[in-house]
Amino acid sequence: MSKLDALPLEAAFEASQSGKGVRLSEVGELREFVAYARTQAAIVCNVEIYELRNEQEIARVDLSIYQGGAEEQALPPGQRIALADDALGEALAVIEKEGIDCVFQVWADRL
Repeated sequence: MSKLDALPLEAAFEASQSGKGVRLSEVGELREFVAYARTQAAIVCNVEIYELRNEQEIARVDLSIYQGGAEEQALPPGQRIALADDALGEALAVIEKEGIDCVFQVWADRL
């Protein structure tokens, strides 16, 4: 059972707006969550990515996304969506290319 099965999307979305964010355990969950956030007039603005290797979580700062700052928040919604989509797409492309397993700590921000 995935975390999103155990934790309804609504509750996960609410948690994503807290200081702790919400933890997602696979790429499919992240994609599902991003789609849900969009239905709530929000974007996934910050994603910390951890590679799972030998039962350890290795922070992948090179892939992590941080777009919740004042500069990004001042942009028009369409531009914020495009930036978030581009950054996430690039990170997921690297994850797929490298064939790595990851977990994600995710924060959403209302547009």
